[in-house]
Amino acid sequence: MNKKYVSYLFVATALFFTSTPFVYAATESSVNLPKKDTTVFTESSEIETTSTFSSTEETTTESSVDSSKDKTSVSTTTEKQVSEEEIIDLNAGQKVTDYEQKVYRKDWDIWNKPYENGAKSLGISTPYYQNIVVVTREAQKGNSTYVLISSKSADQITPIGWINKSGLGNLELGQKVTPYEQRVYKKNWDIWDQPYVSGAESIANSSTYYEKNVTVTRESVSNGTKYVLIETKNGVIGWINKNAVDAVDPLYTKEGALVPNTYKFITKDDWSIWNEPYQSGSKVVKNTTEYLNEKVLITRRAKNSSGTYVKIWVYRDGGYQYKGWLNESGLSNNIPEINQMSGELIPNTYGEILKSNWDIWERPYKPGTKAVANTSNYRNQTLLFTRKAKTNYGTYYKMWAKKNGGYQYVGWIKDSGTTLLDKVEYKKSVSIPMKQVAKWNWTLWDRPYVYGAKPKSNSSTYYGQNVQIASEAKTNYGVYYELKSYGKNIGWMKKEGLNNLGNEVIVPLIQANQISSAGYAPSGCAACSAYTALHSKNKAMDKNLVWFYNNLPQHPTNPDIGQIGNPWTYLDFRAVISPIGLNNFMRSLGGDTQNITGQSMSYVKRELSLGNPVLFWGRVGLSDGTNSLTTHVMTFAGYKDGYYLVQDPAYDNGNHRRWFSEQRVNDYMAVKGRKMVVIR
Repeated sequence: MNKKYVSYLFVATALFFTSTPFVYAATESSVNLPKKDTTVFTESSEIETTSTFSSTEETTTESSVDSSKDKTSVSTTTEKQVSEEEIIDLNAGQKVTDYEQKVYRKDWDIWNKPYENGAKSLGISTPYYQNIVVVTREAQKGNSTYVLISSKSADQITPIGWINKSGLGNLELGQKVTPYEQRVYKKNWDIWDQPYVSGAESIANSSTYYEKNVTVTRESVSNGTKYVLIETKNGVIGWINKNAVDAVDPLYTKEGALVPNTYKFITKDDWSIWNEPYQSGSKVVKNTTEYLNEKVLITRRAKNSSGTYVKIWVYRDGGYQYKGWLNESGLSNNIPEINQMSGELIPNTYGEILKSNWDIWERPYKPGTKAVANTSNYRNQTLLFTRKAKTNYGTYYKMWAKKNGGYQYVGWIKDSGTTLLDKVEYKKSVSIPMKQVAKWNWTLWDRPYVYGAKPKSNSSTYYGQNVQIASEAKTNYGVYYELKSYGKNIGWMKKEGLNNLGNEVIVPLIQANQISSAGYAPSGCAACSAYTALHSKNKAMDKNLVWFYNNLPQHPTNPDIGQIGNPWTYLDFRAVISPIGLNNFMRSLGGDTQNITGQSMSYVKRELSLGNPVLFWGRVGLSDGTNSLTTHVMTFAGYKDGYYLVQDPAYDNGNHRRWFSEQRVNDYMAVKGRKMVVIR
């Protein structure tokens, strides 16, 4: 084997494979290639020992003997041999005067010789994309020209391999311009490797990119004709006559073209409504089933390879609301005629009239239909609806009113005049700060308000109090919040009845102390703090403070299991129960607690804003802030500008809540190791 050739290949492949996977897909564009050999490149198992190598020579040293030490030292640099068929053919084709080109095709194979059956791929062009390479040889294979390309570093030229010449070009021709978007509007126009002159090579055809958007990066005038260099996200395409492209019609953009307000009816059931004109990656936001046979407003139209899509709006709550993009073939100027006399049978449905002085019709309305009654006579009554008819004029329901102990037929009424459109659009758990009840005598409902919701309580009971927000829901009447007070669900209230808290945030936390609330418990700080936190979340309500003193876990040596000492006395107290131990105890009683030791004070503020007390470890009254010793459990109960509110069970009621400066608390907690447990 010629070692000079091995050296070329070793350097080239070493440079290439350090950043490129070993399996590649052939992407030659101008020849019909056989199915690509995807065999992983492997080196021979035969080993040579080498000391050094250069781009042109390889010096092999079997061993090096240090005679003064009478000891053989063998070079440790080794290189695997490669097969003959994977050596770059440096003699194929014709030698040309070296010239520089840029690689402007991605994912094109680089071969060990000009492509033919038996040629082996050495990798792909992607790592060299937009890099300058040196062409040293050319070879004609059928209708394609292959060139030997090399990388140039200082005065050394290192062969890379053979590539279809169409993958190269002189991108510095013409003038560089600020990239702008165009669309290809011509078919069967040549795309050249340079602004067209005699000898230019056609490397692609505009039909491939017809009605697709491209980006122009350079412009040039050749023989009086303007050419532009076009590319896509996959790489440079080539030079094309400027007359083949033009500005992108808004119709072909993601935003679509604005159209005069147009009204059509949705006539296709169970079709997806998208967040944008459909393309790969688009998301479904609605379904046409919900709006079948309804009249919708169209404001924009967009066209792409998937079809024509329109931006639709549906009439709700006195105005048109945006819903998404729908394939226009799912719409029609009219909806099919329905049996206007009978409609479709629906399960017995009950509701009420919302609108006064609306006509009730003898049949689903269309011009010429007679009014038989007026809604004003049926307000505040529970009505029965048994049939539904969708027409070009809206949706109508067959209505019955209670009379003489039974329901009697009245007529047909439009759905928007009734509670039949009531629905919960969404309902979700949320994590948002507490709010304050700001409205007097508002109803709190057993569910987000729709027809059928029942009163659960009244806002007057909680007026001015801070409440937690457990869930959020939206109905056709507005947004509602599910409220909690001291851990109890008190009902759903419309969000307009609540105010955001100001600078002062106080957590709903019951008050108790270890001095007098249930007798004197000198070592009962952990039990008392756990009691107040759990009861503030409506947990362990059947257990009083004495029970907590008597049942706080104890252990002779390990505070992670239990307190070392009885809560009722100082005599045998050695260590307070740790955050691990107290967290486990509170969870065993149903508390949604978490050991958050080490978390930042901003994390604490976030929990407090949500209405969650945070227990922490230190010394009585935040004393002894010079060391990490912790013998006492207290609770953060709130904050305001520059201060934290601390509830300390070591002080009697009236004195056990105090404000401490934020700086003092931050410094203190850092020294004490920020040992904390939150209850949610």
